[in-house]
Amino acid sequence: MHCPIAPINVATSASPSPSAYIKPGCFRESFDLTCDDTHSPPRLVIDGLDAIQIIFNISLQPAELTIRRNASRVCYNATGYVGGRNTYIAAGPMRPFRFSTRNRFTVIGCATFAYFESGASYYVSGCVSLCRNLSDFVSCTGVGCCQSSISPGMWFYQTGFDDKFNKSTIADSSPCSYAFLVDESKFKFKVSDLKRTDDFMMPVALNWTIRN
Repeated sequence: MHCPIAPINVATSASPSPSAYIKPGCFRESFDLTCDDTHSPPRLVIDGLDAIQIIFNISLQPAELTIRRNASRVCYNATGYVGGRNTYIAAGPMRPFRFSTRNRFTVIGCATFAYFESGASYYVSGCVSLCRNLSDFVSCTGVGCCQSSISPGMWFYQTGFDDKFNKSTIADSSPCSYAFLVDESKFKFKVSDLKRTDDFMMPVALNWTIRN
């Protein structure tokens, strides 16, 4: 069977691969990729996760692909909580995708404790970000930003924020706190990130494999 390869705007290290075929009906189960030509240039999308995802990069060695997901956030003003959003990613235990250990759970904010959990809360981790003295800022090591590693084999990810910190007193300097999973090679914290109030997406690396 002949199948067309992915559009040229999708980076591939080799061809063909399980995710290079985009003709309808021409895919292995859970590798349902299609070409969304309603956009210019066309986008390669996959329907094998919790929702349709745009693929930005795919490789055979290592067997990885990159998607982008919104960061979770909570925002405050002087009177208290004013809104936010929560993001999760569910690849499913029987699907071929797992989060790469190259990803880091990342938290941005002052007086912020955020955590993430895997499916059924079997694995929980997190970190605390404080801003006592931003002159002590060194990359993403706990002052304004913190990171933690993730366990191998994770297929589900959801964030949470602990509300024990009083954010209303620092709303002017850090109005929102963010938590997200990100490919560590694609993220560099800046002190100006503490002033953000918008939604943004970060690249997430997934391992893929042919499973029985």
